[in-house]
Amino acid sequence: MTTEETPSVGVVGLGNMGSALARRLTGWAGGLTVYDLDPAAVARLVNEGARAANDLADLASTADVISVVVLTDQQVRDVVAELTVRARPGAIIAVHSTIDTETAPALAAAAEARGVHVLDVALTGGPSGAASGQLVAMVGGDRDSYERAKPVFATWASL
Repeated sequence: MTTEETPSVGVVGLGNMGSALARRLTGWAGGLTVYDLDPAAVARLVNEGARAANDLADLASTADVISVVVLTDQQVRDVVAELTVRARPGAIIAVHSTIDTETAPALAAAAEARGVHVLDVALTGGPSGAASGQLVAMVGGDRDSYERAKPVFATWASL
């Protein structure tokens, strides 16, 4: 992915927050791929224009910027570990879940060794803020990855 290209986007975890983020991206020029363990949650987004991933490997192989919105720290660790080994070099994984303070640096170091970048992107504003594009995103990670992912984040965050 170059800075001139529109990145393809993936969203893992389609609960209240993840589905709200994904809905803001259904018209994204680079395309949107979604994955969740709940087939009904995936079907709702497919009906709105997203592509369903068969599994995490499928999503990772097609997305340049991947948002992870799962419930627990262990789920984040498991999902990001799988995405990291399957993602294309240069891919950016943005973690939006509440995680332990040690998790993001550990995941970023492991991913960097494979040419993948991890951003810790805490969000405030809840599902209604995501739905209206008014979230506040607090981003931790390398500046270049942030700048490349920023247009994606701007679809659901105003600050």
